[in-house]
Amino acid sequence: MIGLSLDYISFMTLGQLAYMLYMTGMYFSKIAQLQYFAAHPGAAIPVEINDVLVSVHNMCIGIVLIYQCIVYEVRHRVWFNALERKSIT
Repeated sequence: MIGLSLDYISFMTLGQLAYMLYMTGMYFSKIAQLQYFAAHPGAAIPVEINDVLVSVHNMCIGIVLIYQCIVYEVRHRVWFNALERKSIT
């Protein structure tokens, strides 16, 4: 895909994966919540359900973008190769 780097989107999605694992782990894991309460007595868990949903949504968008980059790059190459063959003959 021209103008969009697959490397950038891959690293962005990898970062979103780490963020999603942190958010879901902090929200759903009782062990992580107990460790947080031990380190910060009297504090509330800083993760809410909207944080979890946003991180899952970002992961899904990243996967769709990676798929689009791969598919459209292949189609782009096929299309240009077909044009080159027609212009040569």
